[in-house]
Amino acid sequence: MAHLKGLVADFTKAYHRALADLKEKEPSLIFGLPKEEVFRRGAIIASDLQVYPELERATEILRRLIARNPSFKEGTTVVALRLTGAKGRLGRAWFAPPGGLWFSLALYDDFGPETRAWLPLLIGCALAEGVRFFGVPAGVKWVNDLLVAGKKLAGVLTEQEVCRGERWSLVGIGLNVNNPLPPDLPAISLREILGHPLPLPEVFGRVAACLAKYYGIFRAAEVRCLAGESLPFKRIFSLFSDTPGRTVVFGQDLQQEAGEIAQVLEIDEKGRLVLQKEGMRFFFSGGEILYLD
Repeated sequence: MAHLKGLVADFTKAYHRALADLKEKEPSLIFGLPKEEVFRRGAIIASDLQVYPELERATEILRRLIARNPSFKEGTTVVALRLTGAKGRLGRAWFAPPGGLWFSLALYDDFGPETRAWLPLLIGCALAEGVRFFGVPAGVKWVNDLLVAGKKLAGVLTEQEVCRGERWSLVGIGLNVNNPLPPDLPAISLREILGHPLPLPEVFGRVAACLAKYYGIFRAAEVRCLAGESLPFKRIFSLFSDTPGRTVVFGQDLQQEAGEIAQVLEIDEKGRLVLQKEGMRFFFSGGEILYLD
């Protein structure tokens, strides 16, 4: 128990240090939004932090907490040092041994239709900014996979939970930090890229601070969208993603189907891919892509 309390303290201190550093270095306006408002709205991230030595899935802990507690706190974050039943998209297994950063957080889902689809993309941007702090040039492959040299560094899975008439988005994040990787997986870790390990609390602290920043941007921009102002999300995503201009295979489940080949022209104002195939343009908003170039 004392060991776990020490871990929570280490992760919490690292988060607050990173958040204070980020606040200090940001300009007064962040993508046209007041800095103080951005960080005030994003302050719910990791406001309740729990750390476990091992879990099957961190997201399931959040589901139980929501079910048991009518006053469940938005931003509650559950970190596990090891996951035994981690899942990716479409129920695919995710390798989550000790040394990686595995955590889930709960966001109250009253998102508007104009902004809802952008949240997963902004989470990918937050992860990219977080690892770039450590000198790792990661990019975001639509929707929010983090890649370095074509190999997967991090993945995000967002699931829904409805309890007592309230809707929650449960965001599961897996980031390869110091953990070993199966040789047959096209994956990479921060340790492999940098040539040395990183303290897990420090990586969590920086990533969580960036999540607070981008969730604050999301919420602040959402308010202005209701007043008729334009959203900065497309511009933000373009800073981190190399998907536009790529030739890709796209489909709903590329492990089960061959998919189709198209060119990515851009990301539109709704966060959708604008694809072109045989001279025809169309939108792609749900599914997955693989780069061919």
